[in-house]
Amino acid sequence: MNANLIRINKAFSVLGIMSRRATEAAIKSDRIKVNGKAAQVGMQVNLQKDIIELDGTLIKTKMPEEPIYIMLNKPRGYLCTAKDEQGRKIARSLITDVKENEYIMSVG
Repeated sequence: MNANLIRINKAFSVLGIMSRRATEAAIKSDRIKVNGKAAQVGMQVNLQKDIIELDGTLIKTKMPEEPIYIMLNKPRGYLCTAKDEQGRKIARSLITDVKENEYIMSVG
């Protein structure tokens, strides 16, 4: 087994593109291509070598160098989510010293 291979839905989740379930739905809708071919549910990809597209747009597949963990006691009134369609405050907005290409994942 190749250590550089990762399931595509996990890769999309770790890269912050979409959740694992949303990735599976996108694959079933033929929105994701790997090396020019339609992706398959459960397939493994090599993020250093494979060319991955979502809706015809090349995605950046650089994995984070090493994860950094931040524990935050969120204030009352903040949600622990990536985004909120209703415009409510989210906890990740409290963390400001993050580069544009870095990914923050809320847990809990």
